[in-house]
Amino acid sequence: MRRSALLSALIVVACGTKETPKDASTASDASLDAVSLADADDAQASPVATTWVDLVREQRWTAAAAAIDALTDAERKTPRVRFARAAVALERDDGKTAVLALDGLEAALPPLGAEIARERAKGQALVGPFTDAGEWLEKHATSNDDHLAAANAFMKAKLPARANVECARVIGSEHKTHAQEATARGIRLHTGESADAVLDARWLLVHGDVLQAKDAETVLAKEDPKHPLTQHELLSRARALADAAQIDEALRAIDQAQSAAAGSASATAIKRARADAMMRARSRYSDAATMFKQCASEPHNPDAASDLVWSARALSRADHDDEAIERYAEVVTRFPKSTEAAAATFYSGRLELLHGRFEKAAARLDEYAAKYATAADHEDALHLRAIAHFEQGDAIKRVRALLEERAGAERDPVARGRMTNLAALAALKDGDRTHAIARFTDVARSLPLSWPAQVARARLVQLGAPVPPAMPAALPTPDPAPLTVTLPEAVATLDAIGLDGAAEEALHSRESEVTASAPSRAVEALCIAYGKVDRGHRRMQLSLQASPSYLQSAPNAATRWAWECAYPAPYAAAVRDAEIKETLPAGLLDAVMRQESAFDEGAVSPARAIGVLQLLPETGAAVATEMGLHLDDPRELHGPFRSVALGARYLHDLLVRTHGSIPLAVAAYNAGSDSVLRWATRMHAMEIDAFVESIPFGETRNYVVRVMESFARYAYLERGEEGLPKIELALP
Repeated sequence: MRRSALLSALIVVACGTKETPKDASTASDASLDAVSLADADDAQASPVATTWVDLVREQRWTAAAAAIDALTDAERKTPRVRFARAAVALERDDGKTAVLALDGLEAALPPLGAEIARERAKGQALVGPFTDAGEWLEKHATSNDDHLAAANAFMKAKLPARANVECARVIGSEHKTHAQEATARGIRLHTGESADAVLDARWLLVHGDVLQAKDAETVLAKEDPKHPLTQHELLSRARALADAAQIDEALRAIDQAQSAAAGSASATAIKRARADAMMRARSRYSDAATMFKQCASEPHNPDAASDLVWSARALSRADHDDEAIERYAEVVTRFPKSTEAAAATFYSGRLELLHGRFEKAAARLDEYAAKYATAADHEDALHLRAIAHFEQGDAIKRVRALLEERAGAERDPVARGRMTNLAALAALKDGDRTHAIARFTDVARSLPLSWPAQVARARLVQLGAPVPPAMPAALPTPDPAPLTVTLPEAVATLDAIGLDGAAEEALHSRESEVTASAPSRAVEALCIAYGKVDRGHRRMQLSLQASPSYLQSAPNAATRWAWECAYPAPYAAAVRDAEIKETLPAGLLDAVMRQESAFDEGAVSPARAIGVLQLLPETGAAVATEMGLHLDDPRELHGPFRSVALGARYLHDLLVRTHGSIPLAVAAYNAGSDSVLRWATRMHAMEIDAFVESIPFGETRNYVVRVMESFARYAYLERGEEGLPKIELALP
């Protein structure tokens, strides 16, 4: 369901647009009272009464349990309600309720036979019989999580050898996550029979596991007292803990390394480790700068140049840029032929640019281009050099040539279009209006809906020149035969009771049932089917199998499915509700989700960001507090509805801070609002396209470009050309 069809539904139901199944009644007034008493946080999450199905769909498990329990006895005994109650119970680690609800349910709900068996095994893994649960999960395991559940069940059944086997399968898996390996090693650590207990304890400690650190230390001290962690291992542990923002524990590990018997790290190396921990934990940058500087001053230090560069980088992160520039100059003076001198020249030029000191930036980056043609940052330096000369107001013909050169050097068409726009703007400043209009027009036509095309169209409007269509007209093709897609019965049942995530999993294992009726249009049928269960991750994967040409012209009856598959809009009602509540432009939240996680609810980044909108736990907690909610466990951010609500408020706050500039807010979502606002304030005379190109981090530049294109495509898909975002060329 697209957003335009949702407004009327939202008047009646705030979160949840699907029909309630016939055997699943709406919660009574009494049940709603029970919800508010049982979970005040859940009660705050929705402004109007919702059905138990909606509560399940929103993954508000405590409220959903209360609402189902408040139904009449006859309603609670219906098969679908029983399965839903079991699923809700398992989410709350209530195995007893789950097993009771599932008793004999296969006969009453045969399409869900496989799912019922799996849920029963998960419930039994919590309350027993544990051996039965472990054996079922072992036999039917389809993921590392299944093996871990089996291992836990075998542990409770006092079968440690079998638990070890399941843990070994996870540890040996090519597709394990860090968290899964840590869990497996933690279980194996406690079996008492593992020959690898010492290895597991050492791994958990070195890789910075905090929850099991004490147990791991105990095992290591008992089983291998003659070989405590080496100095090298302790320093590795410190790095891992700092990356997890556990700065106090990281510094404790460094203290242990300093006094460790096994190791040859110098006092300088230990001090460097402390500074590195403070940098990795993104805290105490000034202290880190001082420590790195002290390391650089130590006699006979072979890493002095690197230490000095890191000291300057720490100063910059502490917003002491002028001191950082002086320290970079010291690197060039003391170590003129080193690779660090190249880096220092580049970083100092970049900082000058970020302060709007374009003449100094151009000089530094010219020096870099002349001296360090093979250095690692060469392409990035040439990019920023062109921007510096453009903003400096240098000889305009030279600037034109420089920008045209950069455009020609770009292999990626979108990157080429970005530089072509600036070259055209230089041509305009050079008095060559005709050439500028021709270049803007070419970018707008050749890269439809891309970020450079959006900028080019805004320039053409500004110049009073004709603006080409935002997208080429759809090719004339006969309307395809109607394609009726019916969900497999198990999938439809799960979807009807609000278990959308389970419905997506069930559909993944039953895709052949969908494609059997339309073998010549299999990808289209699957994309439509996944759209029916309101999930986006698998749709994006499937979209890669569609012809790219489908997205190169306006959608029509034959290609709209491919657009909706490549640019899905899951959690539609919740997103629309959040857009209205937080006054966000339609499609922006979808565009950010698409770029952040590809709609993968289980996504966790190396920087600890969680869920579909990749919120850091501390960011999620702060936004939740602002909204009067409670985020007791960071894992709650995996719930898409909670993530959407918090992410929408965060985007709203960023738009307020950036005075409504969508490109700036998007940049801030990636790089942090303080940094982006600082850059924008210092470079306030820039226009938005030049500002985006001057962002110091290539990752953030490309992030803005991709999100803005997705935003335009969502808007175009929803409302056509009139819905496209209007690009404000001036920085606010």
